[in-house]
Amino acid sequence: MRGYRRRSGLAYLLGVAAACGLTFSVIAALLQLPDTAWWGLRARADGIVRRVAEGSPAARAGVEKSDRVILFGGQPWALSELVSAKPGDTVRARIRATDDAEREVALRAEPMPGPERVRKILFGVVALSFLLTGLVVYLSRSDAVANLFAAMCLLFAHQVAPAAPPTSFAGLFAKKLLLDLSTLALPSVVLHFFLLFPQRARFLRAGAYRSWLLYVPAILAMPLAIRFDLDLFQTGRISSAAEVFEATSALVFVAMIAWGVASFLRGVRSTESPPLRKSLRWVLPGTAAGILPPLAFAALLNVVPDLELPFENYAFATLVLVPLTFGHAIVRYGLLDLQLVVKRSVLYAAVTAAVVVAYWLVAEIVAGLVGRSGNERTIVSFAVIFAAALLSIPARERIDRWLDHLLYRDRFDYRRTVRRFSNHFATMIERDQLGQLLVNRIPELLQTERAVLFLRTSRDEALRIAGTRGLGVAEIPLPIFHPSRELQRWWSEYEGPVPVASAERTPDRFAQLPPEEAALLEAIDPRLLVFLPRERRLEGLLLLGPKASGERYRADEFELLATLGDQGGTALASSRLHEEALERRRLEEELAVAKRIQSSLLPTCIPAPDGIEIAALTRPCREIGGDFYDFLELGVDGLGLAVADVSGKGVPAALILSGLQATLRAEASPDAEPGPIVQKVNRRLCQAVESGNFATLLYGHLDVRRRSFRYVNAGHPAGLVVRRGGAVQRLEEGGLLLGMMPGAEYEGGETTFSDGDLLVLYSDGVTDVLNAEDEEFGLPRLERLLPRLAHLDSRAVIDGIVSAVEQFVGGAPDDDVTILVARFRATPPPAPSPA
Repeated sequence: MRGYRRRSGLAYLLGVAAACGLTFSVIAALLQLPDTAWWGLRARADGIVRRVAEGSPAARAGVEKSDRVILFGGQPWALSELVSAKPGDTVRARIRATDDAEREVALRAEPMPGPERVRKILFGVVALSFLLTGLVVYLSRSDAVANLFAAMCLLFAHQVAPAAPPTSFAGLFAKKLLLDLSTLALPSVVLHFFLLFPQRARFLRAGAYRSWLLYVPAILAMPLAIRFDLDLFQTGRISSAAEVFEATSALVFVAMIAWGVASFLRGVRSTESPPLRKSLRWVLPGTAAGILPPLAFAALLNVVPDLELPFENYAFATLVLVPLTFGHAIVRYGLLDLQLVVKRSVLYAAVTAAVVVAYWLVAEIVAGLVGRSGNERTIVSFAVIFAAALLSIPARERIDRWLDHLLYRDRFDYRRTVRRFSNHFATMIERDQLGQLLVNRIPELLQTERAVLFLRTSRDEALRIAGTRGLGVAEIPLPIFHPSRELQRWWSEYEGPVPVASAERTPDRFAQLPPEEAALLEAIDPRLLVFLPRERRLEGLLLLGPKASGERYRADEFELLATLGDQGGTALASSRLHEEALERRRLEEELAVAKRIQSSLLPTCIPAPDGIEIAALTRPCREIGGDFYDFLELGVDGLGLAVADVSGKGVPAALILSGLQATLRAEASPDAEPGPIVQKVNRRLCQAVESGNFATLLYGHLDVRRRSFRYVNAGHPAGLVVRRGGAVQRLEEGGLLLGMMPGAEYEGGETTFSDGDLLVLYSDGVTDVLNAEDEEFGLPRLERLLPRLAHLDSRAVIDGIVSAVEQFVGGAPDDDVTILVARFRATPPPAPSPA
C-alpha cells in the first residue's frame, strides 16, 4: 500500500469529528423511534405514492398507489419532513388521483410498527458498523488507502443512517444537500479505494494526476445537484431535468463502482503475498455480496421508480457485510494490529479530550477577560478554540511521537531480538538459510508489507536476487545488478539504513541513479534500504517496503536494522568464504582425482624393440593436462603409437582421455587398419561426450621388422619424419577432429624408415605457443630445429625441443607439451645358426 503521508492535525480532528457527529446523530435517531409518527405511506420525491402498507393510517384514509401527494400538513411533499407530529396527531393531506381528481384526507399518526422499527434499527446498525470500522482504520493508519476506506465508510453510513426529522426549513435543506453531495462523492471514493487496494491498478501508475480524474464526474455534477435542490425547495416540485439528471448520474456512478469492484477482484487474483491473500479470503465475497445488491436495487429504482421488489425494505441491509468482513480480516488475520489500534484510539481520545478541555478553559478565561456575554461570548470562545487548535497542530507531532513510543515500546525487546538473530547468524552456514532469515523474519518482526533481498555473488561484486516477500520475482525487472557509486554513496553517508520517500511524494527520488538501477528501485518502491556490509565491502542489500500499519519507521527500528545489517553482512561474508573454501577443496580433490586418472593412462614403461630407440614426455602446464601418449602391443613385430590432445582440463578432460584410450585399446589389433579403428573411436566419442568437446589423435601401426608406419591423423599436428640427410616429411593424412561428426571417414597414410631416421610425434603445445611479441613458435621453426638434433639420442632430442620452446617463450609454455620420439638405428645382422 503506497502513498503514505503523515496526516495533519486538522485532518485528524475533522475526520474524528465527522465520524463522531454522525454516530451521535444515528444514536439520537434510534432513541427517538418510539416517538416517531408512522403514516404507512411511502412516496417518491415528486409525491407519487409507491407503496401503502395494509391497515396503515394512509390505507384507512383511502390513499392508493400511484396517487400524488400535493400537500401534506400544509407543505409540499418534498418538504413533508418539516411537519412535526407524534403518534395520535392528525395531519390533513391533499391527494390527486390518477384521473386528476383531488381530495383532502385526514391521516391519524400511529406508533411505528415492529417490522418498520426493525428496519430502522437494522439500518442504524449498518451505519454504526461502517462508522466503527472506518474510525478504527482511520485512527490506526494514515496512508492513502486508510483515508479512502474511512471516507468510504463515512459516506456509506451517511447514506443508510436513520436521522431525526429536521425542525426547520434550513435544517431540511442542509440535510437534503449533504445527502445529495455524499451520494455524488461516494462512487469516486469507492473507485479510488478499489484501484489502490489490494494492489495499485495500472490506471493509477501512469501519474498522480489520474487519481484526480476519478473525481471529475462528481465535481461536475455537484453544481447541478445544488441548483436542482434550490429549485425543489423554491417550488416544492422536482423538475423533469432533475429526474433526467438523477437517472443519468445513477448509471454513470454504478458503472464507476462496477469498475472499482472489477479492479478489486483483479487485484485479489494477482496478489502473491500469502498473508495478504489469506486476509482477503473473506473480504472478497463479503464486499461483493454487500455492495452489489443495494447498488442494483438503487439503479433499478432510478430507472423504474414504481417497481416493487421482494425484500425491498431490507435491500440495503447487505451493506453490513462490508465492515464485518473487513473487521473479520482485522481481528482474525492481522490485517491491522487490533490491540495496538484499541490502545492508540483510547490514548488519542484521552489526549484529544484533555486538549479540548484545555482549549475550552482558555477560551472561557479569554472571554471573561474581554467582558463578553451571550452570543458574543460564544463567538469569542469559538474563535479562541479555533485559533488555539491551529496553533497547536505542530505540537501534535510531538504528542504522536510520545504516544508511539509509549505504544510501541513493548513491540519487541531490542536486546532479545539482537541476541536471537546473533544466535541464528552464528549457527547458520548456508547462504540460502541466512537469506531466508533476513527476507522473512525481519519483515515479520516489523510488520512490513514487502521485502526484497539481494546478495553478493562469489565471483564478483554483483548483487543477485536471493529472496522476496510480498512480491513475485517476475515483478522485479533486474534480478542481478552492480551497485552504482551513487547507491554506495548513500550507504557511506548514512552508515546505516537509508530512508526512502514514497514515489508519490518525490517522483524524481532516483534521478541520480543509473537508469536500470532506478527502474529496479521504482518497481520495488522501498521505504528503507538496509545495507549488509562486511568492513567496506557490500555483501547484500535488503529493501523494505512500507509497514502494514502505515506508520513510518522509528528511531529504535533504525538502530535495530543497523545492528542486524552489520551482523548479517558479517554472517554472509563468513558463509561466502566458507563456500569458497569448500569450492577450492572440491577443485583440489577433483584435480587429485584427475591427476591419478591421467597418471594411470600413461604407460608404466617404454617399449624397446630391436633397432628402435623410443622416448616420450608429457608435461602439463597446470596440474592436469589434456594430452597423453600410449603404446599398444600388436603381435611380435607390431607396435601401436598414439598421441592425443583433448579439449578442456581437469577431471572432464581426464575422463574423455580414459574413454578414448579404452576404445583405442579395445579396437586395436595387428590385422586392423588404423583408419577403421579411428572411425570407431570417433563414433564412440561422439556418443559419449557433450557437444563442443573434441579430441585430436595421431595413431599408427609401426611394423618393427619392415620398419613401416601406417597412420591416421585425426586433426592432430602433423607428425614429422627426419631423414638421415636432413629432409623432413610431414604425416598429415587422416580426417576431422574426433567428436565432431559421427559419420566422419578417415583415410590413412604410410611411410617407411631407414637407418638414422627420426620419427617425432607431438602436441600443439610445441608449435602453437606464443612469445612476448605474440609470435608463434610454429611448425617451420620446428622443422628447421629437428635436423640439428637428429644426431642425438631420443631423450636428448626431446630435451632439445623443450629447451628451444622455453627459450622462445621466455619460460615454461602455457600449454601442455607432449613429445614422442623414435630413432631407427642400424640393426646388427642376425647371428649364424650353429652347424
